[in-house]
Amino acid sequence: MPEFFDSAQLIKDLLVLWAFHFSAATLLMFVAKGSKAFQWDPGLVRSVRVNWTFVATNMLLTPFSIATTIFIYQTASALGLPRLPENMWASVPVPIRVLFAFVAVDFFEYWEHRIKHHKVLWPLHGVHHSETEMNYMSWQRVHLLDGFLHHVMFVLLGLFLGFGYVEIAFFVMIRTLHQQYVHMNLDWVHGPLEKWIASPRFHRWHHADVEEAHDKNFALMFSIWDHLFGTYYCPGPCEDVPTGFDGSPGDNFLKLQWFPFKTWAGMLTDRRRSQQVEMSADAP
Repeated sequence: MPEFFDSAQLIKDLLVLWAFHFSAATLLMFVAKGSKAFQWDPGLVRSVRVNWTFVATNMLLTPFSIATTIFIYQTASALGLPRLPENMWASVPVPIRVLFAFVAVDFFEYWEHRIKHHKVLWPLHGVHHSETEMNYMSWQRVHLLDGFLHHVMFVLLGLFLGFGYVEIAFFVMIRTLHQQYVHMNLDWVHGPLEKWIASPRFHRWHHADVEEAHDKNFALMFSIWDHLFGTYYCPGPCEDVPTGFDGSPGDNFLKLQWFPFKTWAGMLTDRRRSQQVEMSADAP
């Protein structure tokens, strides 16, 4: 098993990483908005409080997700499922390995994100879209089950591609900082790089509660995927565009955790009623 699965060291690294990212994001908001960056209205205070609860609870799941990943990886290896050898990248310069990891994993995450917007999986992913006060903590608003499944799939993908701790560490460090950045309440764009690198404006349109923006801008880092696959939408400034969705549980941690299960139960009930109506109509 690769050294990537030193659980204690991984958790320590995550704590240091998050401390650095939160400090960097706070500094960036101060540079962008000055003292206004610290003038939070009651809605933003509630949002950030809930998002910090998500941080703590998802952190508690880390050892469990690591153990699950180890079990799946060892089982898949024992079954002989295809994977790239771990020494494949030994002679490849670190920058090239890291770049390949970024492109490969981000491509996977584009499609994973797009699938999560299917009506069956939407209730789970919809927890993330419940945010109505976009802020750099919004990226942490992820349902426990959603975060667990994503973490397991993300690490398994890295392992099956033959990546080690260096590639994974670089990717997590940059991706985490970038996710905080694109969730900030800033209407920033990247000029000529806008087509390639996701910006706060690009991602806010993904969260926009307007029909024309639904199911658009799935890329997490490289917005070029949306250009290539016809899901790009960024018509202009979005600072005043509302976010969230109709029927959202709002800023209530327990209701947000219960939301997908409640929604799925309702979907099953509606399906059974529909089947009963069809059976009644077909009856002689």
